[in-house]
Amino acid sequence: MKYGYEQQKNAEIIDSSVVSSRYYAKSHKHICPEIICAVSGKVTGSVSGKPFELSKGEIIVVPGGIAHTIDVTHLPERFISVIPDVKPEGTVAEPRLTFERLVRHEWKNSEEGVIICSALNPTQTFDRIFSTLVSERGNEQWGTELLVEAMINAVLVRIVRNRVTARGFNLKSVQEDAVSVLNVGDYIESHYDDSVKVTALAELCGLSYTHFARRFKELYGISCKEYIENTRIKKAKELLLATNYDLSFISQELGFSDCSHLIRVFKKLEGITPKQYRVVNRK
Repeated sequence: MKYGYEQQKNAEIIDSSVVSSRYYAKSHKHICPEIICAVSGKVTGSVSGKPFELSKGEIIVVPGGIAHTIDVTHLPERFISVIPDVKPEGTVAEPRLTFERLVRHEWKNSEEGVIICSALNPTQTFDRIFSTLVSERGNEQWGTELLVEAMINAVLVRIVRNRVTARGFNLKSVQEDAVSVLNVGDYIESHYDDSVKVTALAELCGLSYTHFARRFKELYGISCKEYIENTRIKKAKELLLATNYDLSFISQELGFSDCSHLIRVFKKLEGITPKQYRVVNRK
């Protein structure tokens, strides 16, 4: 691990006690929801300009595509952040999709917008779970990846259960919300390496461009173009860390028009160039 950042299978994990503040102090957003847990002291920040404050053991869930910041002036207060991939392959896909739909449902329909909660069981608080997650992640023993994935999924289940208990949600209705858009999301995930156009996606859904673009942003919090860019950059980050492919090859593989296009979009979203990202995060 370097600088407290690790791209685990199906999730990204950040520990503020060892990561540089440049990763979270400025306004930023992720394609998937981010779960931020206060491990010690009070953690403050803002989501879409609205301030929040977390006490030890509390979490906030920031929807994917929503700009947010975490205040660094009160450090050494510590937080741990988990960004689960909500469209993974395999058996964990359905519960993670349910979690993402719930997060977007809250953002769209509740007064608070974001989810803030503490653990239902006082003996298993979120700060303990997140601290154990980071500790296990650093073990590098057999089965570590399985345990980390299981703990992340347990956190997602607790969050969903909390909202069902607190608000009496009909979970079935939340699961069925925006199925057509989720299908479009799946299509983008499977065709990011093609020249995917928003106009073509609108036609795929049988909607006008304007209607499709408005509906997409309502449900995801970002434009369809931004979603496509985020998907490609997410894959670019994986290739930068796991392979020695040069930028020209990566740009061609991911559907960018050329290497300059990849560098421009990468720096816009990540704040650094692909080359800098590879140098900083590679083990």
